[in-house]
Amino acid sequence: MDATLNKTTDQTSPAAHRAKDDAGNGTQTVKGALSSAREAIATGTDTVRRRAQQVAGSTDEFVRLKPWQAVGVAVLVGMSVGYLAGRRS
Repeated sequence: MDATLNKTTDQTSPAAHRAKDDAGNGTQTVKGALSSAREAIATGTDTVRRRAQQVAGSTDEFVRLKPWQAVGVAVLVGMSVGYLAGRRS
């Protein structure tokens, strides 16, 4: 019986090692995918931040050059939002 157990153990050990190696490779694949996702998010965040700063700068320049037009646009947007919000109630 001990011989059979030893033989079975000897035969299953390589399979167990292969399974462990495959699991390790899977872990590395997941880590690589997560790293790539983090880099993509960081790049996207930087792009959005830069674009928002550009828009804010353009808006600031417009308001400084044409303050009354900016007030008119703000009033129209406010009235439109109020009208749409009033229709929902």
